[in-house]
Amino acid sequence: VRIREWVHTRPFEQFVEQEFETNWFGEGASALRKKVFESCGWYYEPFFYGAEGHDLIVRVLDHGFRILHVPQIRVYHWASETGRTAGRQYYYFTRNYIWMAYKDYRFGDGLAFLTPKLLMMLYFSWRSSTYRPFLQGVWDGVRGLARVRPHRTPISKETVRYLRELDKWRPGIIVRLSRHRAQPQI
Repeated sequence: VRIREWVHTRPFEQFVEQEFETNWFGEGASALRKKVFESCGWYYEPFFYGAEGHDLIVRVLDHGFRILHVPQIRVYHWASETGRTAGRQYYYFTRNYIWMAYKDYRFGDGLAFLTPKLLMMLYFSWRSSTYRPFLQGVWDGVRGLARVRPHRTPISKETVRYLRELDKWRPGIIVRLSRHRAQPQI
């Protein structure tokens, strides 16, 4: 496990070798039961790249399933760098976070979800001097809300509370930013 890719809410040093409930899984390194997809649906197709897993995660949790980090199970995912340009990632993640905030959350909860995500994407684009894709993602995200409206199914207040409970374990912003010093994730 490379620390820069540890996005679970629990501190890496304490929990890398422990089983715990989480609000994240890497799509290239996970296993889901067929029953999960039957209950929650498949990946949301307009999110073909960027935040598609996060959208599925909130629906999985909203349907009463839980996500476990199980360190005894090892999965290796060799990600291709082809197509993983900063511009592409900044655009799609930014756009899709806006759509996800609208699609999966009620207004206040959507703003609470979206604000740190947009600040994170702004920071990454600032760090790499790649502003245009970020700004285009904001523009297309807002313009595309009508496209998302028919699929709007906000998660329950109970799921929002559960996500907040998991987030109480999350290390502070300084710790999270320090992970990206040596080897930026995006």
